[in-house]
Amino acid sequence: MKKTREDDLQNEAAAAAAAAAEAVYEAAAEEKTHSSSFLTCGCCGRYFETWVGYVDQDQDEGYGICKSCQGWIEDRAEADWVALEELVREGLEERNREKWDKMDADTRRGFASVMVNRGVIRFEFTRD
Repeated sequence: MKKTREDDLQNEAAAAAAAAAEAVYEAAAEEKTHSSSFLTCGCCGRYFETWVGYVDQDQDEGYGICKSCQGWIEDRAEADWVALEELVREGLEERNREKWDKMDADTRRGFASVMVNRGVIRFEFTRD
C-alpha cells in the first residue's frame, strides 16, 4: 500500500496527540509528588509555603519570591512596558503612530526591545 500525504498528516497528528497526552500525564504525576517547602521571600522577608507549580527564583538557598511579591513584580513590569511603549509612540510621526497602534503588544514590545538593545533608547537609574 502506497503512503500518501494524508497518511503522513494523520501520523503526525497521532504523534502530536500522544505527546500531548504524555505531557498531561507528567504534569499530573508532578502534582501528586509535589512536596511543599517553606522559604523566606527575598523581596518582603515573609516566610511562605511553596505551591504546586512554584517556579524557583534565582535566589539564595532557602529564599524565593512569595505570590504577593510575584504579583507586585509582574504589575510593575507591565507598567514599565506600557510606559516604554508610550515613549516610543510619542517619538513617532503620525503615519507611523497609526501603524504602531495596529500592532499587537508583543510586536510593539519586540520593536521597543530592539531600540533599547541598539541604544536608540537609554535608561537612567536614579535614587529618589
